[in-house]
Amino acid sequence: MTRIQKKVRRRRKLGFLLALTLTFAGFFSATRYLSQLSAKSAGEMVQASYTVIPKTVLKDHADLNENLEKQGDFQNCVETGAGRVKETTETSETEESYCFSEPVPERTAVENTYFDDAIFIGNSRTEGFALYSGLGNIRAYTARGASVISVFTDPVISQKGEKVTIMEAVQNAQAFSKAYIMLGINELGWTNYASFIEQYGKIIDALREIQPGVVIYVQSILPVTSEKSEHDAIYNNENIQTLNQLLQKMCEDKQAYYVNVAEAVCDENGALPADSAFDGVHLNRESCETWLDYLKTHTVEEK
Repeated sequence: MTRIQKKVRRRRKLGFLLALTLTFAGFFSATRYLSQLSAKSAGEMVQASYTVIPKTVLKDHADLNENLEKQGDFQNCVETGAGRVKETTETSETEESYCFSEPVPERTAVENTYFDDAIFIGNSRTEGFALYSGLGNIRAYTARGASVISVFTDPVISQKGEKVTIMEAVQNAQAFSKAYIMLGINELGWTNYASFIEQYGKIIDALREIQPGVVIYVQSILPVTSEKSEHDAIYNNENIQTLNQLLQKMCEDKQAYYVNVAEAVCDENGALPADSAFDGVHLNRESCETWLDYLKTHTVEEK
């Protein structure tokens, strides 16, 4: 064997040994890395959508558990409607976040002065509320037969010698910080409820454009009496419940506050008591006072 052949064979052996050494080293490192990961369960590696998962293995087990606990609190809020919870942000700061998927919860009653800077938008039912609730400082923009479309199109409010629409009147109003809306009883005959929700959302958008930062309360549609419901193919409590479910979902999407005022005036069957409405639809004075009491105990904390 020549000197050159011996030299080539020696280099091949050295190359093989070097490759073998690197292979074992890589395998050992990978084993250590995977053993660290195996110490964390699959549940521990789940992160909230607003948390950035690092490329390296998370090294602080306590911080990870804390983030998961906060994620669990938020999920519980959605499932139980527990009012306000604290949510983690990307900067690790905490702030209150409202569960818009649930109705406004009960809290300590406010005074009538709470409504001094509020406006009310609605149909003839809200007209009755303005007359009989006892809220003397109310600013109500209403019309009989008002709908989510007519508030933009029908000139029904008298201002400075001319007729304007409800939304034009609201735009011309003095500053307000809260808006209560109740519409929907006149839309029960619509064949496309999706259009109702879309148009309702436009009212919310318009109010926020008119008065940025306004707190918007969407009131559930009040039920009708059992007699009215049983004998009317359109104006019945089944249709009302359907629209209220859609309104509650809309409030979650639009981040408006859903106030389930219907539960304040209904009986055990979900209908208006026969003696609370003179025509099966419009509430009497006592029921309007009950309505106001419910609003006073179902508000959100002002920012």
